[in-house]
Amino acid sequence: MTTDVPELLRFGNLSGEPGLVHAVSTRSGGVSSGPYASLNLGEATGDDPAKAAENMRRFMAAAGMPPERLAAMRQDHTANVAEVRGDWPFGPPGEPVFQPHIDGMVTRLKNTPLIAFSADCATAVFYDRTNAALGVMHAGWRGAVQNIFRAAFERMALLYGSRPGDISAGVGPCICAAHYPVGEDFTAGLGALFGADKAARLLRRVDGRAHFDLRALLREQLLELGITNHEFSPLCTREDERLFSWRRDKGVTGRFALAAMLK
Repeated sequence: MTTDVPELLRFGNLSGEPGLVHAVSTRSGGVSSGPYASLNLGEATGDDPAKAAENMRRFMAAAGMPPERLAAMRQDHTANVAEVRGDWPFGPPGEPVFQPHIDGMVTRLKNTPLIAFSADCATAVFYDRTNAALGVMHAGWRGAVQNIFRAAFERMALLYGSRPGDISAGVGPCICAAHYPVGEDFTAGLGALFGADKAARLLRRVDGRAHFDLRALLREQLLELGITNHEFSPLCTREDERLFSWRRDKGVTGRFALAAMLK
């Protein structure tokens, strides 16, 4: 965490794509301190905004993406997906304008990074090589239950002609079921929404308590869409101290991010 160069993670199934740049940040290579050390990319976390902006510039430089064209969301645990077009409001380098009430973005613009933030939730990228289209999403349990993956794919299908077989997907680090206990009201809600059989596939029992498997739900949703070329990061945010975790750090923490760009 004390190195000057950000450590980046990438998906194997997307790394050979000549038309795509993508990266997932870790905590290393930034200038923040305390619970935000060191590469905190969240500007509304309690960290010094100037340090978060410098961290963003460092992340963009390490990932090879132009910071002045960065499209960002004010994530709100929705399944709302916006299209990034030429009139998108871009901010100064490292200081994007966060668009409210969306958790997914799609685009065909080149050299325009899309970014999603996390401290336990999943982030994801959909890349359509055939139609040169891109989607980036944030999916906590609320967004997953509302099926933001379907919302993003349907937007890409409508706007760009994407088909399930065109999509290569990567899903970033998130909290694993072992560290995601839920109450009986949550399990009852899953059963009411999905039916008992599917709800049972999404829950694990740990010491007699129900735990939610976010990855399992997202994987089922990709397969239901017919997106079979997908890769999930095996990293658990709660367990891996290279990553920020809202639950591990009791709500006082930074944010890492997934960014992707067409080139």
